[in-house]
Amino acid sequence: MFRVHFFEEFPTEETLRPAARMNRGTVYLAAHSFDEFLQKQLLLQTINPKLEAAYWPLLRDSYWFSPYSNPLELVSFYRSLCLRGEQASPLQVLLDLELPLLKRRLFRENRRYRQVNRQLLERIFEEAPRYRLTIHTAEYPCFGKLSQQLFEYLGVSYPIERFSHRKIMMWYSSMIPLRLRAFARSGLRWSFERYQDHLLVGIGTISNGIFGHEPILPPSQMREDLLFLRHLGVQEIVIFRLGGMTEPYWDVLEEFSNR
Repeated sequence: MFRVHFFEEFPTEETLRPAARMNRGTVYLAAHSFDEFLQKQLLLQTINPKLEAAYWPLLRDSYWFSPYSNPLELVSFYRSLCLRGEQASPLQVLLDLELPLLKRRLFRENRRYRQVNRQLLERIFEEAPRYRLTIHTAEYPCFGKLSQQLFEYLGVSYPIERFSHRKIMMWYSSMIPLRLRAFARSGLRWSFERYQDHLLVGIGTISNGIFGHEPILPPSQMREDLLFLRHLGVQEIVIFRLGGMTEPYWDVLEEFSNR
C-alpha cells in the first residue's frame, strides 16, 4: 500500500476539492509567496483538515529554482525563510529544481550568476534545519549514474550525503517516449537503490501543468506504473496533480489500497 501525496500547481477551491477523498498525505501547494501559501493552506484545511500542506514556492519571473534563476528572486526567497525565525513551526518546503525551459532567455541573462546562485541554493539546504524546514526537491528522472552527475553539475540535483533532503523524482511516464520506458525503469531502479527512503516517486501527469500541453497519463498506464513501483519497493508516491483526480484514477488507487 502506497502513501499517496499530491502536487497542486494551481490551488483553488475547485482543484483542491478532490482532497476531501484523501485519508492522509501531503499536498504540495504552489504559491508565489509565503503569505499566499498560508491562504491556500487554510483553504485546504477547510476541505480536509487531516492533510498536511507543503509550501511549493514559485518565482515570479524564473518560476523554477536553478543556478539560472534570477538571483534577486533567490535572495528574496531566502530572506523570507529567515524572517520566519528559528522558533517558527516546522514547515515542508518543495524546491522545484528545473532548468528555465519556460523562459529560455534566462540561460543567457543569468549565466554569469550561476556560481553565486548555486552557493545560495546550497545555503538554503544548509540552513534549513535552523529554521525547522524539511526540504523536498522535485527533480528530473534519472537514467543512471552519468545523468545524476550531469544534473548535479547543472545545479538541479544535490547529493543527500551533503545536504539533508528528500528527492521527488518526476517520473512521469506520460512524458517518457515509449522506446525509452525500459531505460527509465532501469534508471528509477538505480535511483531507488541509492536513495531508498530519501526518494519519493512522482507519477503523472494526469492534468496539465504550466506548459499547458503535458501528455495525460491514462488510468491503465497509472496501474502499470504502480505495479512496477510496488515491485520495486517504493513506499511513497506524489501524483501530478490533485485537480486532475477523477473517478477512474481513484479506482486505480483503491485497487492498490486493498492489496
